[in-house]
Formats: sequence, C-alpha cells, structure tokens
Amino acid sequence: MKMIHLIVVAIIVTFPSFSFAASPASKALTRKQEPGGNPIDTDMAINHPSEYAWKLFFYLNRQAQTGTAGKPDLSKNGITNYDDDMSTVWESWADETGRARS
Repeated sequence: MKMIHLIVVAIIVTFPSFSFAASPASKALTRKQEPGGNPIDTDMAINHPSEYAWKLFFYLNRQAQTGTAGKPDLSKNGITNYDDDMSTVWESWADETGRARS
C-alpha cells in the first residue's frame, strides 16, 4: 500500500500542472465525490477519458473511512494526507464473500 502512495506522490511531483479543471465537465464535481453515475461523468469518460481515469484513480487512492467500505475519509484532504496503517478506498471494498476488508 505504501508503494502505491509513493507512486502517486511521484506522479504529482512530476506533473505539478495537472489539474482536475482541464475541462468544463470536471468543474462540476469536487474531488470528494465519487466519480461516475451521472451525465457529467459519462460525458467526461467519453470526451475526456484520460482526465476521467485520473479523477477515478485519485478518488480510489484516498484514505478510506473506517468501518465503511468504498467511502473516503472526508477528514483527510486528498491522497497525500493518509495514515500508513489505514486502507485506501479501493482496499476497503468488500471481498467476494461480502465481508468488508477494512
């Protein structure tokens, strides 16, 4: 898990000019909202697939909320503010048995 966070930080440092505001569609949602399931994200996924993929990547690699599968910890601001011993959003999803992993 720590390696993933290091990779993400390296990407951010390497590409500091990257912004979610590259298109009008991306301005409609905040980074704390889960991407997908609405017409704006559908448009972004079709017309700006790289931007949508990064938005989804950043959301999934945020610190997960303890006890709630697939939800980010809203007290943590972004992907650079995390605790090493806590799961990320994608790591907190339920496994094939239906039990939450975190």
